[in-house]
Amino acid sequence: MFASVLGPAVRSLAAESEEDVRRSREHYKKGEEAFAGGQYGDAYREFEAGYALVPRPLFLLNMAHSERRRGQLRKAFALYKRYLVVEPETKFRADVASVIKEIEGALAAEEAAQTPPTKAVPLSPRATPASAVPAAGLLTTSPRVAPDASRPVYKRWWFWTAAGGIAIGVVVAGVLLSGGADYQKTGSLGTLGMK
Repeated sequence: MFASVLGPAVRSLAAESEEDVRRSREHYKKGEEAFAGGQYGDAYREFEAGYALVPRPLFLLNMAHSERRRGQLRKAFALYKRYLVVEPETKFRADVASVIKEIEGALAAEEAAQTPPTKAVPLSPRATPASAVPAAGLLTTSPRVAPDASRPVYKRWWFWTAAGGIAIGVVVAGVLLSGGADYQKTGSLGTLGMK
């Protein structure tokens, strides 16, 4: 029961026979040959078969390399991450981390390329003729203005609105939290008076 709870890792360590190790090495050798020959799909299958017999971390690394060469970046990414979990003290850690970062960038670029661009409808500085204005209730979306990429952020209205809101919030919080002021009521309006 204990082995069934911990899964295949405990079973494989306990049940690793010389025959399994021999067959695993054969798969590894065939995988290396296939990889060197540019047969990355075959290499992956050989490394995977070897890993199934004797789950050594380098099989995961070689499987990841094979998937990366085949263009299967998501699978390669997952295998590289898994390798670092299984073998955290590896001497290849820096190299694998670099490859993971490279794949993350490629996946982000791929995702950005697949996202269809939104069309911005520029507003005309001229007045729109009354005949071009739709009847009330028929306009379902408002046109968006494309942001001017040449203007720096600090020259945009929303930046200063947010900065002013934050400044006001800081001042109010400072006054309320300082305890240096008390609220005195004089008439119908209150005033802040110092203690």
